[in-house]
Amino acid sequence: MQTVIEAAKLANDIPIEIIIVNDGSTDNTEKVITDLRGKYSNINSITHQKNTGIGTAIMDIVKAASCD
Repeated sequence: MQTVIEAAKLANDIPIEIIIVNDGSTDNTEKVITDLRGKYSNINSITHQKNTGIGTAIMDIVKAASCD
């Protein structure tokens, strides 16, 4: 995560948005996402209550994205 943010800064602060999908995880993924969102304003997240698979996750990311 930090590498992506640093790379954006080195590239003249290009606008980036990081979208994390929690695809029905039963571990502490939601807390990790919440902590990251508290540190970085350009992180958004999508939570699926049950695992829907990578195809749905990717489609949801594309729909939610506000940056190129």
